[in-house]
Amino acid sequence: MIAEGEMVVSRYTFRGTHQGETQEFGPPTGRQFELEGISMHRFEDGKIVEDWECYDNLSVLQQLGLVPEEQ
Repeated sequence: MIAEGEMVVSRYTFRGTHQGETQEFGPPTGRQFELEGISMHRFEDGKIVEDWECYDNLSVLQQLGLVPEEQ
């Protein structure tokens, strides 16, 4: 996490097992996955006024076997 002025940037890694149904990933596959991403927030008066997210959904879909891996 880096904070400077009104901006805060966080890099994160989520790891888990797909056990529940979601709209985005469908029925549970039971497969493990890892998701990496970056969040950026701009604050004014102690509140988030702008928010940007960047993460790799394609990689998660590939790890869950929902789309083919690149060859």
